[in-house]
Amino acid sequence: MQLKEALKEAAERLKGAGFSTSVLDAEVLLAYVINRERPFLYSHPDYVLTGEEKWRYEELLRRRLNHEPVAYLVGKKEFWSRPFLVDRRVLIPRPETEVLVEAALELARRFSVPGLKIIDVGTGSGAIGITMAAEIERVLVLATDISRDALAVATENARRLKVKEKMDFVLCSGLEGISGAFHLILSNPPYVPTGEIDHLPAGIRDFEPLIALDGGVTGTELHGELIREAKKRLVPGGWLVLEVGGETRGIEKIALEEDSYDEMKIINDYHGQARVLALRKSNRTDHG
Repeated sequence: MQLKEALKEAAERLKGAGFSTSVLDAEVLLAYVINRERPFLYSHPDYVLTGEEKWRYEELLRRRLNHEPVAYLVGKKEFWSRPFLVDRRVLIPRPETEVLVEAALELARRFSVPGLKIIDVGTGSGAIGITMAAEIERVLVLATDISRDALAVATENARRLKVKEKMDFVLCSGLEGISGAFHLILSNPPYVPTGEIDHLPAGIRDFEPLIALDGGVTGTELHGELIREAKKRLVPGGWLVLEVGGETRGIEKIALEEDSYDEMKIINDYHGQARVLALRKSNRTDHG
């Protein structure tokens, strides 16, 4: 079977099953199977698949038709123009999380200190913390997670992306057991309300780790915990930067009840939805 035939047939099957990204999915999987970049599929349409390549492609299509995410099928996902290893131990990095990184990098530039200290809480694949370590020359990033498996993935990504010497990895829940003062505390906490988990798309609900999705009854419980705890670990003038799921009223209320923060920013994503909430710890006194 030639590439053009395999691609056409796969895209039709995926489209018929209701996948809105049918052509892209078919391209990515086929390029992965033959270990080429996607443009090769169109520059060499008459390339003939080997028997093994046909079998592997069919197996990946079967799994995709069962809604398994493409990122898990190929074992990687691009974030901030870098390839991150991903599997079912970690949440797949989303493009909207780049809004948080963009905001954090802007805030980092406000500090004129010899070396920034940053925490990435619930690091998962390490997408946020590793990107900060790669983009800032003099920085120490502490990446935490409650999952030992997730930390293993993040550590390997840091090694592959050559920032491991700028990072430490700690197994803990939230900020428990963390000491010292940090300029930035970043996190993409779970923010899907428990009652909505069953209504998520099958590719998310059935494959991505529940611990990285379930944000408790309100979907903002972990945000509240971090707002209350971060003030103890931020330097005066330091920032807590959180990804949110579009609804910020409950989180804003918690922040306003705290007397430790004197500035709040809400940043929308590319679709105009509230995506990032940033809180600045007051310079007036050390609330830790």
